[in-house]
Amino acid sequence: MKNKNSSITIKVMVLLLLVVSFLNLEASNLKTTVNDGSKTYIKIWVDGMACPFCAYGLEKKIKKIDSAGDFFVEINEGFISFSVNSKKIPSEKDLKTIVKEAGFFARKIEISQTPFEQIANE
Repeated sequence: MKNKNSSITIKVMVLLLLVVSFLNLEASNLKTTVNDGSKTYIKIWVDGMACPFCAYGLEKKIKKIDSAGDFFVEINEGFISFSVNSKKIPSEKDLKTIVKEAGFFARKIEISQTPFEQIANE
């Protein structure tokens, strides 16, 4: 009986340790999304992006923008989001040109000082 109780106690402690570790990981992820003002976030709604190859071609063009990073592409929703240095924000005209050169049409461009919520692929 004593061994059975010890086994259950150990399992419960391991489970608690895993839960605490997960919560710490989630908390650290939340901290990374806080913007200190050095980044500006851009989301471009793109018409015509239908496959991973399309998304890769567009991302490749956007990567040429000075200081672009934090890329997130959602093919099903039809957008790409990324960050740039707040001192190097490209104009909407430049962004539309880049999207057009990749073979697509920029339907809408959003610019924000806070990160955009990312859709989880489930």
